[in-house]
Amino acid sequence: MPRIELQGISKRFGRVVALDDVNLTIDDGEYIVILGPSGCGKTTLLNIISGILKPTTGKVLIDGEDVTDLPLEERELAFVFQNIALFPHMTVWENAGYSPFVKGLSLEEQVRITKKALELVDLISLSHELPRNLSGGAQQKAALARAIAVQAPLMILDEPLSALDPEVRTSLRYLLRSLIKDLGLTAIHVTHDQDEAMSVADRIILMRKGRIVRVATPQEMYETPQSIFEGFFIGQANFLEGYVLFQDDKSLIIRLRHQKDIQIPRLKGNTKFTVGDPVVLFCRPENTIISKSRKRYSLRGKITRRVFLGSFYRYDIWTQSEDHVIVDAPLSQPPLDENEVVFVRFKPKAVSLFPQPRYGLMEELSLE
Repeated sequence: MPRIELQGISKRFGRVVALDDVNLTIDDGEYIVILGPSGCGKTTLLNIISGILKPTTGKVLIDGEDVTDLPLEERELAFVFQNIALFPHMTVWENAGYSPFVKGLSLEEQVRITKKALELVDLISLSHELPRNLSGGAQQKAALARAIAVQAPLMILDEPLSALDPEVRTSLRYLLRSLIKDLGLTAIHVTHDQDEAMSVADRIILMRKGRIVRVATPQEMYETPQSIFEGFFIGQANFLEGYVLFQDDKSLIIRLRHQKDIQIPRLKGNTKFTVGDPVVLFCRPENTIISKSRKRYSLRGKITRRVFLGSFYRYDIWTQSEDHVIVDAPLSQPPLDENEVVFVRFKPKAVSLFPQPRYGLMEELSLE
């Protein structure tokens, strides 16, 4: 299985900097997802790893060997693309068996590899069908079988599920991950879908404007974001602007707009702030509490929208500090009505503080 190292990778297209000094190591057998907004450089990075593009500067190493100038066809790779790539005139069996055939393997070996690949994706019963007779999900399964039959140690997946219906995408996520793990492959999967990334990745590479923002497990990114952008892009989030009004050894008091205060514990991540520092308070909707009764350091607000999302209600609230707050409340809590006046507060140990961005919160949350 391959170990991939990227050393100082940059890529420019004229004056446009698509990648800027990217350094990364992908270990044997990892399922890596490259995640980020459109135009962040994730596909460019994938194409450089694959050999489709050459970097402007930097090196690509596979198992310690410099392959920067090695063409795509000489790298041991298998591909699954966004646009389902099947030969329309070939059956599912012929598509899956294409790689063993062109490699000149014996007929017995071709049959063995093709049959195994189709069994893995549960398409044996449709092996004599043409692609046009299959659903979108079945077509992508056939494309996955063809990639498996390449028998390459590295699987490249470029937005492989984005063209499919939501229910099909969800089911294929788990199939993808289980197959990659069962076969012992290394996988690099590009997507802009955070749910997809969270459900399949061992580690996520979060990118923005040609740079890596962070490399971490899905749980680490969700629970302990290290930047405002990371907290915003991964999952839902509440951000409130203010400044440190008071601090002692145990707590901080953050003053929001219109003289509204919130108290939080002086946790490890909050020790760098002192009185007067402008900050952004961050908390997930599920760690935000809504009630009809006022508590100390709660914010008064009005429900502007209530949405039923199966296992919880999501409330949009406009607070007296003129902040938009999202609350995900369990079904065990009696539902509240739109336009109802409520009070919201944040679970103290679930709050993080970030320095106020230099160019403002809205600019920091911009995906451009």
